[in-house]
Amino acid sequence: MKGLVITGGDAPDRLQLGLPRERWFIVAADSGLETAERWGIVPDLVVGDMDSVDLQVLRRYEAVP
Repeated sequence: MKGLVITGGDAPDRLQLGLPRERWFIVAADSGLETAERWGIVPDLVVGDMDSVDLQVLRRYEAVP
């Protein structure tokens, strides 16, 4: 299994990144959650203090077990 950590900052377009189709373990760190959402990816794990995440985005993930 491969892993990917999505962090904040300027992220490339998902197509430019060339994510493979096989299953990866995806971690979104802080505002990387917004990037994951923009890419249409639901991360397996969300980490950080969430101080840089848009509140509406964060609320969509707070209820996910």
